[in-house]
Amino acid sequence: MGRVISGFQNAFVEGRQILDAVLIASEAIDSVLKKKGSGLICKLDIEKAYDHVNWDFLVAILAKMGFGHKWIKWIKWCISSPCFSILINGTPSGFFQSSRGLRLGDPISLYLFVIAIEALSRLLLKAQEGGFISGFTVGGRGGDGEEISHLLFADDTIIFCKASQEQVSHLCWLLMWFEAMLGLKINLEKSEVIPVGEVDLLEELAYEIGYWRRFRGIFLWEGGVLEKKVHLIKWSTVCKAKSKGGLGVWSLLLFNKALLCKWCWRFASEGDSLWKKIIKGKFGEEKGRWRSGVVRDSFGVGVWKEIEKHWELFKSMISFAMGNRKRVKFWKDRWCSEESLCEIFPSLFALFDSKEAWVIDLWEHRGEGGNWNFRLLGT
Repeated sequence: MGRVISGFQNAFVEGRQILDAVLIASEAIDSVLKKKGSGLICKLDIEKAYDHVNWDFLVAILAKMGFGHKWIKWIKWCISSPCFSILINGTPSGFFQSSRGLRLGDPISLYLFVIAIEALSRLLLKAQEGGFISGFTVGGRGGDGEEISHLLFADDTIIFCKASQEQVSHLCWLLMWFEAMLGLKINLEKSEVIPVGEVDLLEELAYEIGYWRRFRGIFLWEGGVLEKKVHLIKWSTVCKAKSKGGLGVWSLLLFNKALLCKWCWRFASEGDSLWKKIIKGKFGEEKGRWRSGVVRDSFGVGVWKEIEKHWELFKSMISFAMGNRKRVKFWKDRWCSEESLCEIFPSLFALFDSKEAWVIDLWEHRGEGGNWNFRLLGT
């Protein structure tokens, strides 16, 4: 699936998570606000998405993506063979076949819908390449950055564009074409237009795209006041294992730290996923490619700034197995013991000239073997 589905889709594709879209959207908004720019976020909800998929268009997409003729015939038979019956006065009456839609509960329906909705992603990319829509640019210390025009997860879509009448008009036409081709209709009641920064003529833009009933500012939040209540048992006791007299409830604090550390591991281990490109473009990447550039001062108020704070915690719980020696620090990483060499030999580390040296920097190849080349301070 990952070979034919663009990186802008994050649901039901192996190796991707819906939370990737949350991270990307957060950093995109942060970049626009940092540059004192403005724009619109259009959150679209597709009405009864699975029920309205056009079979002919789905088959055409499968053929365009290079799926075999025999395989496409199997898929067409699977989606068109079911029969339905209706209840009349509580009694099933007659059977009839459907002419469109994918069955909910069928495991294959999830993947077929992702393939079908990819058409919208390609339309938006073409519009972006043609200059009809300009997304949010996530840039920073790592280069020019990536331009994000949309994010898709299942039947929910987020589109980023400039706050201009022209771009909103182009977006409307694009959605009309998509609705005509695939048969999917945008649910205006559940869709929203969210302004980012200072946006003039917001009501006119919302009316243009058809969401005039619902729009809200990005900094408006609703909340309430929690009443004080008496706690009958300590939370620390609740989180203890049952064998130790607790209730076995997971500590949300520790669980949250574990999930944040998992992001650090994903950055180090994943390839060129979209969210990683965004983070690298905004914050840069350290030489060993284990972590992003350090987030300093007020630069970056998005989600990644909080995730990056947990790097040292994550690093303290891992060790390295030696490979090509290019990504492991000789003194500061744990690669030959349960502790780093700078902790085992602090006096020697203080004399050493290259405290940030990598293992490859201190190893000299000699035929099939080699030896260490230590450069001490003052030598």
